[in-house]
Amino acid sequence: MKKAKAASGTTTVFALRGVRGLGVALCLQVGGAALAQPAVSPVLLGLIRQTVESHPSVRMESAFVRAAKEEVSAADWQRFPTLAAQTSSNTSRPSTQLSLEQPLWTGGRLDAQRDMARAQEALQQAQKSEVQYQLALRVVDSWVAMVQADERILETTRTINQLDRYKALMRRRVEAQVSPQIEFTLLEWRTFQARVDMQQTRTARSLARNRLRQLVGSEPVSETAWDAEQPLDALASSASDTRHALGQGIDDAIERHPSVRKARERARVVQYQADVQRAALGPEVYLKAQYRAGGAVVPGERSVFVGVRFQPGAGLSSLALSRAASERAQGQAFAAETAQRELNELMRTDLENMNSAQMRVDALTTAVESSVQVLGSNERLFVAGKRSWQEVLNTVREGSDNRLSLVDARAAVLAGAYRLQVVRGELDWQQSTP
Repeated sequence: MKKAKAASGTTTVFALRGVRGLGVALCLQVGGAALAQPAVSPVLLGLIRQTVESHPSVRMESAFVRAAKEEVSAADWQRFPTLAAQTSSNTSRPSTQLSLEQPLWTGGRLDAQRDMARAQEALQQAQKSEVQYQLALRVVDSWVAMVQADERILETTRTINQLDRYKALMRRRVEAQVSPQIEFTLLEWRTFQARVDMQQTRTARSLARNRLRQLVGSEPVSETAWDAEQPLDALASSASDTRHALGQGIDDAIERHPSVRKARERARVVQYQADVQRAALGPEVYLKAQYRAGGAVVPGERSVFVGVRFQPGAGLSSLALSRAASERAQGQAFAAETAQRELNELMRTDLENMNSAQMRVDALTTAVESSVQVLGSNERLFVAGKRSWQEVLNTVREGSDNRLSLVDARAAVLAGAYRLQVVRGELDWQQSTP
């Protein structure tokens, strides 16, 4: 971390290593103002943005949005005249017929088709946003898992180094016949267990990194390009400060969520389909101009007339289809409420998990501090012959478990905060999403 002071001496600027080596400036006003920090890690923001812009599923949904826009254009063109041409040679003289038909009254069919096309476009936009939200959540989970693994590796390395220091001590004690060989063997076994934990953590980190590669669709420019720019404890502490704010306005966030918007737009599409079916039960009035030449008629015959078309379909099939579309529209209206309830449960669950994880952080922080003091005391008592070697190693193991649990709790706080911000649509790229 580099620090530079402004000429006035009132502002301190910290330059942090950000995405792909770019600096992220965080300004602290010495006059008592609070530190302005990004709500989400700049590294993670860069990964999310790259994913939601280039992932194949997003590009597929973008193509569907463009197709829906063309369907809106096609629906608008339905109000224009329809040109038809026909040529036949059933007689010795070929005949040609040209016609131009303009709808005058369709019982609301054209309006319903246009509204349905626009609702379908809005539905595709919401579907695209929903896919982007889901991808962003997957990036958050994978990145936090990688940061969590990095911190666990550091803590496990700390334990292994401590056990290695014990080896030198215990080797001298065994050679001096102060301690039995079994105590050195026990120490080697505990070291082996720690190394196994280290390998499992490295595997978990590799899997998380591979998931990120698949989501982002590219390799990092360097080995540390995707690493957090701050330690996990600092990130978790900053995330914890947002708990109260993340718990506010949940209902408003749900209303804006693309899953709810998609359900509502789908209900509108189905409702307009029902309107189209109802319009088909009535007649249509149209204006038609014809020109016929050749065949048995007089060359160049012209006619203009107003016609009525009524096509109810076979039996009462159109009426049955209209009732079916109305029932589907009523059923689809409940999908939006279902999406609202599911999102409410998801957000409140994440919030509760975040609060629970913060309580564990507070408790485990105290436990880690206590375990350091207990270990120092047991080491002195062991030298004095008042503690067994087993008790010392158990204290080491307990301290290691507490530190690893603290890492897991901090990662849970961080993941909960980031997930809630994604679901609430508070990231910069979400603000520009239609």
